[in-house]
Amino acid sequence: MSAADNQRNVGIDLLRAVAILSVVAHHWVNSAMASPERSPLGAIFVHIAGHGTYGVTLFFTLSGFLITRMTMTREPDLFRLSARDFYIRRIARIQPLFLAIVAFGALMLSVGDANSPIFRFSFRDPHAAFTADFWLSLFTFTFNWDRIAHGTFWGLHWDVMWSLAVEEQFYLAFPLVLIWAGTKARLLKVLLAVIALGIAVRILVDFLGLGFFAKVTNSFVCFDTLSLGVLIAVFGERLPHGRAVSAASAALGAVALAFAFYRGGVGLLIAGGCLFLHGARYGDFFKHWVWTPLARFGQLSYGLYLLHATALYAASWLLEGRGVLTGFAIVSAVALVLAEVTYRLYEAPVNAWIRSAWIGSARAVPAEA
Repeated sequence: MSAADNQRNVGIDLLRAVAILSVVAHHWVNSAMASPERSPLGAIFVHIAGHGTYGVTLFFTLSGFLITRMTMTREPDLFRLSARDFYIRRIARIQPLFLAIVAFGALMLSVGDANSPIFRFSFRDPHAAFTADFWLSLFTFTFNWDRIAHGTFWGLHWDVMWSLAVEEQFYLAFPLVLIWAGTKARLLKVLLAVIALGIAVRILVDFLGLGFFAKVTNSFVCFDTLSLGVLIAVFGERLPHGRAVSAASAALGAVALAFAFYRGGVGLLIAGGCLFLHGARYGDFFKHWVWTPLARFGQLSYGLYLLHATALYAASWLLEGRGVLTGFAIVSAVALVLAEVTYRLYEAPVNAWIRSAWIGSARAVPAEA
């Protein structure tokens, strides 16, 4: 195990695991491959999976938090960071797998069986048009806006990229805002303004009845949760964080998250995520080895997110007609193997090579970097 792995916060990895597994559960249930569910436990799972898109909201908060904390660790002064190095690190982390996924998806459009229901669900919806603006939006990270404009479903392999577009839009501005802000007081005002704008846009979209995509994938209604993660990273240390307080915060957060995923409620979800994140940040109660397998899902969440459509398609011969719980276990395991192999053999080496070539650091690259 590397030094980077030894320094990981397992509690935060567990929260990332909850986020990615909820997304996988949602898409597995929506694939329509499972047999009708009759068991009480399976019925509960299906109900929770119905709110699986909440996992993306958690990802945004976690992403804002993690990127900010890593930047604070690397830079002697958060407000005088190297924007160049920040962008190179984001390119090194995001672009290698993203480009491979786009290339693989383009190949599948050419060779896949258009008559297969799972192929249509995973890669090519029969109503989708892969026009020039689609490809342009992918490479300019504006896919979420293209999705809103067209209101269409291209296929799971492509549709998950809307959140990647949102994050890259946010991180394009992030270092510039930090340099411009110059102080924590000014940054606080900026973050609160972005959060307020996000809430206002949510209300406006609801009032105008602009539809699901405009309400969920609009950049402004996602920037607020990303900003909330930044807020927790920079100012969370001012909150009480003794061992007892951290344990209580994590426990309350876990309960709130469970209620949110079962009953619904974005506000409760965000509150629960923030409470758990704050508690896990300062607590050491997840260090036992029993949490390691689940935490690995969180560590590889980026690869799992981009590869779980491929896992669904590749394992479809095993998944067809399975119960929801068994099928979920299978697709999660296949996706984890794909993400693990891809990370070890491709992502991490290319990431390290880019950083070494352009920043001069060839250190081991942690999975969340």
